[in-house]
Amino acid sequence: SKPVRWLPVCSVSEFSVSESSYSPSYLRQMAKKVADLRLTYNPETIESRYGALLRIAEPRAQEELAKILNNEINVIKEKNISSVFYPEKVKIDSVHHVAQLDGLLQRSTRGLLIKPVYKAYQINFAFHEGELSPVAIKEIQSEKN
Repeated sequence: SKPVRWLPVCSVSEFSVSESSYSPSYLRQMAKKVADLRLTYNPETIESRYGALLRIAEPRAQEELAKILNNEINVIKEKNISSVFYPEKVKIDSVHHVAQLDGLLQRSTRGLLIKPVYKAYQINFAFHEGELSPVAIKEIQSEKN
């Protein structure tokens, strides 16, 4: 029997994944999902969202990512930070398993809105045996800044 894999995206667009390849639309959907888990949260949802992100992360990246996320969880709860990222543009490179998302980041702290800022993030993925997993997520220079 063939192995069954759970895919962490819900999508209205079609995509394909096999043991050795995937469609560009799958990388696009995974990038949006990872950005959503990483950048959209509030103090009540942060632990479950970051936990979901860690579960889909590349195993070799999980320990370092967990340290970063755990530190952020404490700050988010302490300062009562809420965040929403609205991706406006997604560029993908399926040869190198990289996505860049540009969009508006809206945050509030202790109920006070902070001026929205245009941000860009690069997400690097690993692809092994039909699984596309995030390895690194970093802020990069936005073309609008």
